[in-house]
This record gives sequence, structure tokens and C-alpha cells, in this order.
Amino acid sequence: MVNDPVSAVQVGLGGWGTDWALRVLPSAPGMRVVAWAEPDPARRAAFAEATGVPLPAIHSGLDAAMAEVDAEAVFVTTAPATRGAVTRAALSAGKHVLLEKPFTLDLAEAADLVHLADEVGRRLVVAQDHRFFAASSQVRHLLAQEVVGQVRHVSVSFRRNHRSPAEDTCSVLWRTAVHHFDLLRAFFGEPRAIDARAWPCGRSRDAALTSFSAEIEFRSGVVVQYSASADSSAPATPWTGDWTVEGDDGMLHWAGSDPAEGAYARYARAGGEPTEVPVGIPHLRDRWAVIAHFARAVRAGCESEISGRATLGTVALVSAAETSLTTGRSVTLG
Repeated sequence: MVNDPVSAVQVGLGGWGTDWALRVLPSAPGMRVVAWAEPDPARRAAFAEATGVPLPAIHSGLDAAMAEVDAEAVFVTTAPATRGAVTRAALSAGKHVLLEKPFTLDLAEAADLVHLADEVGRRLVVAQDHRFFAASSQVRHLLAQEVVGQVRHVSVSFRRNHRSPAEDTCSVLWRTAVHHFDLLRAFFGEPRAIDARAWPCGRSRDAALTSFSAEIEFRSGVVVQYSASADSSAPATPWTGDWTVEGDDGMLHWAGSDPAEGAYARYARAGGEPTEVPVGIPHLRDRWAVIAHFARAVRAGCESEISGRATLGTVALVSAAETSLTTGRSVTLG
């Protein structure tokens, strides 16, 4: 039925997978998890204790789970390095797939998975939830109304002193900047080029990238100055970063995700006083909205704005930044 929740197997029960299971999935009407899978016995036990899910319902792998239940979909919350392989297995078994970001750490693999989803006629959706935060949704509306005229320049700053959990070996580029890059695409369209540089001492002892800056030029003519640090001594920004958008007729400043967490948006026309814009709370936001988009894509057979195909542009931009960081040169996107 159109309004029935999508039955799913959740694969990957580390810290973030457990957070989904505890905070989001019980109150997300679009999905019903019917089985769980995790290869690590210690994580299976910890998940069972944290969630109350009976240990026998938590399988050692996706194949074992699918042999026990007849689910329509697979929800992939594994570590990024294994996400592509699990997604491929799920699609090959004829399942729809919702997976956490980053989609994959390799653009060619991401494109191949999109092609596979097309071949088997299944929906592939990526949880780019920052598009659906209360503040970013409001800003998207304001930009569509051209409250500051034609946008010319944007600056985005992300600062945290935050060490990733051991299970997450992603750099700040793939772990955090991927969200900001996806928002930039949602706001300003497709990028033309990126020039990125790591900060001095911008890598951890295991060589993971912790801090970098980039200039991104969009096909629309917008130029973005971006910087991110997960090892910063500066005051912490919200996870969404701190944004300033300059246009022909004024400036827009926003930060945060939710009014309860102090999110705000204000703009000022040239020579005028700042106007505070109320940040309302959408009926479905952030991760709950992701589930709703996935369920709608499955039930209606439609393409979501966070489909695997739509997200390829974000993976391409992050991959180009990675290439620029490695080569020390600007990278032009196709």
C-alpha cells in the first residue's frame, strides 16, 4: 500500500547506527526495521543491550538476515569503507537501499551503484539530511526569493575540536564537508572548479585530514570561500557551519540546524537594518525527512532529490577537493 512503511533490514550497528535505531527509526513512520545485521559480536551485544532488540534478531551479516525475513529494503549504516559493498549486495538481491553519507569514498563506485540500481529497478537514496534542517530549509526559501539579489560570494566556516570515533576513519572532508558541499549544491547549483589546500599541521597522526580551506567556483558565477577544521582551538560553530551570503542587494547570515539549538537566519539589504527571519520547524526535518523521502521514492517510484544519482554531484565535488589537496592544483569539474 502507498502509505505502508517500507520494511527494511538495518546493516551496521556501531555508534551512529545505534543512534538511528534509538532516536529516529522508532518515530519515523516511513520505515519499519524487521531485522538487523552486524558482523562484530561485541557490537551486536551492545546494540541489543542499548535498544532492547532480542539478540537472535541481530544477524551476523546481510545474507543471514535476508534469509530470515522478507524485507523490501536495506538501510546501510556501516562504516564508509564497507558501505559500497553492502549496497551492491543489497541491490543485487533486489532490495531498495537507503544508505548513510558519504555515499561511497569513490566516485566511480558510486556511479556504478547508481547504474546497478537502474538495472534492477530499485531505489537508491543517500541520507544527506542537512538539506532538511529547519534553518537550511528556510535559507533555501530565502535564496529562492532573492532576498539579497543575485548571489556573488559565500563564506562558510566550520570549527570543532572533535575526534572521530575509532570506527570512522574518514577525513573531515568526507565526514563533515560532504554535508556542506551538498548544501552548496542545493543552494547554488553545480560547481565548475575547486582549489583546496590542507592547513599546516592539518592532518592527524594517522594522516587523516583534519583541517583545510577551499575556493569553489559555481557555474552560476557564485564564488565560495570554505574552511573546515575538526581540530580547532577557535570557538565551535554549529555542525552546519557559519554561513555568510553576499548578493548584489544585501547580505544573509545564518547558522545552526534547529531553533531549539539556537539556529538563526537574518538578512540586511544594502544600507538597511538586519531582518531576523523566524526559523520554523518543518513537520518532518533532518533524518526524519530522509526516511520520508526514501519511503516516497519506493512507494511512488519517483526520483528523490537525495537519490544516488542526484548525490553523484556531491561525491564528485568531494572527490575533486581530494584531488586538489593531493596535487596542489585547482580541479575543474565536468
